[in-house]
Amino acid sequence: MLSDAPDNSTVTLDRDYSISSTLTVSNSITLDFAGHVTCMTGSGGVLEPNNEVTSTDSNPTATHEDSSLPAGGVITGRFALLGVSAAGLSAAALYGKRRKGFRQ
Repeated sequence: MLSDAPDNSTVTLDRDYSISSTLTVSNSITLDFAGHVTCMTGSGGVLEPNNEVTSTDSNPTATHEDSSLPAGGVITGRFALLGVSAAGLSAAALYGKRRKGFRQ
């Protein structure tokens, strides 16, 4: 999904995702979490962009089955957000072991 996105496009998540390997993004994109949860189940980071990635959340009041998670789009597990501008996500929406390179 992300690797196929054209340069300067917006990718909107349509559901919650559990991933076991790092998503590499080559083009400049905007990633809209749309209130969904992305969970890393493996040992790598969730997102490693090779270009500029801006994250946003068009549904910041979305609730989740796990009521301990904050409202809106959430990244859980171990993650890397290197070079990501997270204008639409609060720091509380990032659950994990590190926050390297996170810009809000």
